[in-house]
Amino acid sequence: MRRFATLLCTLALFGLAFALAAPALAGTPVSNLGILKGVTYSPTPSDYHPGMWKYEDSDFATSQFKALWGSANGVGREDLKNISQDLHANFIRLYDWNQANDHGEFLDTAASYGIKVAVPISDWYLQQYETGASSHNQVEAWVDNIVAEAYSHRAGVAMFTVGNEPELNGISATTVAAIMEMIVEEEVKLGVSSSNLLAVSAPVSFATLGDEHNRPAIVELTRIKNAIDANSTLSASNFYQNRYLASVNAFNNGTDISNFISTYSSAFPGSKVIFTELGRSDQEAGGDQAGWVSGQARAALSGGASLGCAIFNYQDQSWKAGPEGHFGLDTVTAGTTQITYNRGTFPLDTFTHKASFDAVAAIYAAH
Repeated sequence: MRRFATLLCTLALFGLAFALAAPALAGTPVSNLGILKGVTYSPTPSDYHPGMWKYEDSDFATSQFKALWGSANGVGREDLKNISQDLHANFIRLYDWNQANDHGEFLDTAASYGIKVAVPISDWYLQQYETGASSHNQVEAWVDNIVAEAYSHRAGVAMFTVGNEPELNGISATTVAAIMEMIVEEEVKLGVSSSNLLAVSAPVSFATLGDEHNRPAIVELTRIKNAIDANSTLSASNFYQNRYLASVNAFNNGTDISNFISTYSSAFPGSKVIFTELGRSDQEAGGDQAGWVSGQARAALSGGASLGCAIFNYQDQSWKAGPEGHFGLDTVTAGTTQITYNRGTFPLDTFTHKASFDAVAAIYAAH
């Protein structure tokens, strides 16, 4: 990592400038987000399986797959339009983002529909850093590319997410903070103004991790806070207070979500949290997925410390074994139309709304 004295001095001034300018701004990068009504989005085609050469990875937010989220040459499912106009959502959480791909058209289209995207720096990058499989300089170069692209299409971006449930994937909170430091360093190089800075989050699981009070997520959220505070670059810019947004993945019912918000407020007074995954399969919800997800969404949108949620997932994913493959708000019918792209063809599947989609749409429309 680059920790030259000049950089630290720049960051100190950067943080001071932000603090002095705060009264003139609408708020911090976190408070500027408003209420987020979202869905996780990973539109894997019906013939997708991890490791397939024809898909390379699960990054579908590129122009090669425009027929999924938009319309290409008059043909397309237009998921972004439907997410905005039918689901009444204003937020999308992605999971995979290959820094070598161009995501500009996706972000610009999302912005045109009033949607902001959580740009992910996935576990793969964190694992490369944690294990030393790639040099720290190489990981930093990859992160720089992600950050630069996000700011080039700022209107379509809500935040960066760093990893996904690092505590369950052998990734330390120190590594999470190190990646956040890379984001800050690249922002300084890009000359991003304080009023244009993005929020940064690191979704954790609902696991209690041995907490003596049996409080889900609190242990890992505390570890991340401590790692941020211990990082001199981040602390110099008051990163935790100004930029960090806690995030939690939870599949518990609405009552548990409400109780967690109260617990979170007591543990981290004055800070905010978002639920980056909520949901349940119809099977696990006792045949009432719509009721279960509705309860979660209402709790997450009840105010207080919570800024909202993203429902997991926009559509069912048949490649996932067990109930998780049926968490979607839409069912999937394999498409007969094949779309040509740079690695062959993929099916343009048909999505059909479940009762859970309609239930969430009604709640989102009312907020």
